[in-house]
Amino acid sequence: MNNIDIRINNGRTMRIVQTESDKNREGIGIETLDENGNLEERELIDEGDFVMLINYYRYIKDYDIKNNFINRNGINNEEDYSYQSQDIEL
Repeated sequence: MNNIDIRINNGRTMRIVQTESDKNREGIGIETLDENGNLEERELIDEGDFVMLINYYRYIKDYDIKNNFINRNGINNEEDYSYQSQDIEL
């Protein structure tokens, strides 16, 4: 099993992982580890939702859209763009 560990600015680690159990449930695990590497929280995100989140991130960045969570300094307003699923494919 492969993990992607991402250190976050509060001393914790976010881990993206997919166990066999997660695969059977068509999900991806998002774990939060404390500063000592102990598991604090685990969420299971649906695979389709995970892909949608990545696609939404790409959409915001590709069109430099101002977004409070992803691109605070974006120059374009989201209202000026109509999202179409064929714009972005993963």
